[in-house]
Amino acid sequence: MRLRLPFAVAAMVLAVIAARVIEKRLSVRIALGEGEEAFRRGDFMSAAERFRRALEIDPASTTVRLRLVAAYRMQYVPGGESLANLDVAKQALEEIARVLDRDPSNRAAIMAAGEINDARLDYEHARDWYGRLTAIDSSSAAAFAGMSAALLTRASGAVLDAEAHAGLLPADRGRRSAQREGGPIANDDLRRSLADRWSVTIAEGIDAASKAVTIDREHEAAMLTLDGWHQLAADLAASPQEYRRHMISAAEWRQKALAVRRLKAERRSQ
Repeated sequence: MRLRLPFAVAAMVLAVIAARVIEKRLSVRIALGEGEEAFRRGDFMSAAERFRRALEIDPASTTVRLRLVAAYRMQYVPGGESLANLDVAKQALEEIARVLDRDPSNRAAIMAAGEINDARLDYEHARDWYGRLTAIDSSSAAAFAGMSAALLTRASGAVLDAEAHAGLLPADRGRRSAQREGGPIANDDLRRSLADRWSVTIAEGIDAASKAVTIDREHEAAMLTLDGWHQLAADLAASPQEYRRHMISAAEWRQKALAVRRLKAERRSQ
């Protein structure tokens, strides 16, 4: 009889622990479900609140933390300078850091870090995050495409700024192609200087976007990025022949992207 009592007490303790575990899981599931419902409605602030509530119950849940990151990302306005907007991006990056503390190779967290830095116009850090993901997962078309696009935005912006500073561009940058139809940058010194500075980056960007298209034959964004890279390379071309070669490649990638867009539209309509 004396032996049975400790066993009975132990069984009761285990039953209480099991009940609490079940209750905890149920509470997390309810909060997560409410967050997902708010997310689907487009109420990302409420979604973040529900995901934070779920994390208070289960701080170790990577799934919930990544959903909180997604809710923060959807609230962030790219390039916005308001304190509230900057704080949302900061909170998202802090949550990503917590995920990576537990799992340094978490692909979703690394991709999210690249996208958030991209949206913050911090293209150097975005490129680093995308590059980190390609090192972990060489089959990620999104990572290669994101890295290439971040590099393109940085390089093309620098070239445009240099042209504007040299007085080669009108105030309306949209008139750029009309102003210099049919050839590279006319100022040879500026063109050579920019080519020396950006030729390695152009090659890296074309390589990354090409890998994205090799992995995903219908990656429209990577195709449009290749269009942009070849236009930039044409601007810095050393000869009319090289200029035409890059412009032909740009047009080909643009047409491929449009073809993919039409194909996807047809599939959706079926």
